[in-house]
Amino acid sequence: MNEHRETLALIDAAFATASGPARCRDPRHCSECEEADKMLLDLNPQDLNYVDVSSERRNWIFALATDESFRWLTPGIIRVALEQRPPQPHLFFELISQSTTDI
Repeated sequence: MNEHRETLALIDAAFATASGPARCRDPRHCSECEEADKMLLDLNPQDLNYVDVSSERRNWIFALATDESFRWLTPGIIRVALEQRPPQPHLFFELISQSTTDI
């Protein structure tokens, strides 16, 4: 990960104004949104791991996150993608490209 230290520092600086905790756009919309909100509240960019961003059992929650929440989590998502051998930037791009329905 040392080879990506400068890149990660730039990303951290670029997203420094984003704040958490991560939240769902409308946690009262339905039981799925309520579950996503609870799961998002447990996330922190500093301790995100590969399973958080790659597992289909967990990563669907990012599609329901507020824009601010996604910005707050972005440095952690990118860190996880770059930690993999080889780096897996597709993890980040898959999360931001998830299409959602209007809720």
